Amino acid sequence: MSSKTTFTVFFDGQFWVGLLELQDDAAVRAATHVFGSEPTGPELLAFSHREFLRLLDKARDAPAALAVSAPGITPNAKRAAREAARSMKSGPAAATCDSLQASRAAARADRRAEAKRALELELERKRALRTARAKARHRGKA
Repeated sequence: MSSKTTFTVFFDGQFWVGLLELQDDAAVRAATHVFGSEPTGPELLAFSHREFLRLLDKARDAPAALAVSAPGITPNAKRAAREAARSMKSGPAAATCDSLQASRAAARADRRAEAKRALELELERKRALRTARAKARHRGKA
C-alpha cells in the first residue's frame, strides 16, 4: 500500500490557499487552509510547525474520493508531460475536489443538525415558560 502526500499553495483568485492531498492506492483525501495574503517562506515554516498536524488530521478525517487511474498502463513521456501541464493549469485534481466537496457537505449537515437542535431547545424553553405563566394565571398569581 503506497501513500503519497502533496501540499500545494495556490492563488484561487481571491485568497492564497494551501491544499493538502493524501493519496493511497484507491482513494484521495484532501483538506485546505486559507492563508489570505501571499505567505512568505518564514510564514510557511511557522505554519508547518504550528498547524500542519491539525491539517493532516483534517485530511485524514475527510471523506475519501476514488482515485481514477488505470493500473499497469504507463503513458509515453510526451503524453505524460502534456497531461501534467494540463492538470497544473486546471488547479486541484478532480478527486481532490470531490473529497473537498464531500467534506463541505458533511460539515453543512452537521451545522444544520446543530441548528435544528438549538431551535428545538428554544421552542421547548418557550413552551415551558408559557405553561408556567398559564399555571400562575390559573392560581391567581398574575
